[in-house]
Amino acid sequence: MPVRLYRSSCCLNPGLRQGWGIGCAGGELRPVAVWDQGQRLGAVGPGCVAEVWNTGTGRHLGTLRPEIESLAATDQVIITGGYDGYLRLWDPQRFTETRAWQGHQDRISSLALAPDGRWFASSGHDALVRVWDTGTGAPLATCTGHTKWVNAVAVSSAARWFASSDDEGVIRLWRMPSGEAWHVLRGTPTWSAPSRSPRTTR
Repeated sequence: MPVRLYRSSCCLNPGLRQGWGIGCAGGELRPVAVWDQGQRLGAVGPGCVAEVWNTGTGRHLGTLRPEIESLAATDQVIITGGYDGYLRLWDPQRFTETRAWQGHQDRISSLALAPDGRWFASSGHDALVRVWDTGTGAPLATCTGHTKWVNAVAVSSAARWFASSDDEGVIRLWRMPSGEAWHVLRGTPTWSAPSRSPRTTR
């Protein structure tokens, strides 16, 4: 399934259909990341590999492998998380691996970078959330409290806190730079349609 790109005018006016698609054959594309002022896009596709394209031309630039489940990127570095629990850093121009280490005991489901790119958070199916120094790969914090797979992480715009969510619908907020627990929010793990209001008979 291709990744579809649309100009902003298409979003403002649904009647317009400008834009084009890029993608790889053979199956779905999952996590997507955009960097280099919107000029580059990466997506994890079939075979646990990540493909990178130029968004202006649609030209395929490179492939990252192996065992990739999640990715995040800045102009300085591409980060991938693997089915094997390994975190990998990549040169964003040559697409060569520069560093690799085991970050989790199970697959790494999601990655989120701080806006300045100095640190990032990773979540895994080992029910852990961990924070890392982007430049060195050094661990900055290990956040515990989830009891199920942690499927997503997101960093606030000011990088003062970040959030993680799990399979039970629990969202946890963590303060930075300490990584200490801040708030716990309870969500709904599965979607259900609202019940209809009872009819009034006269």
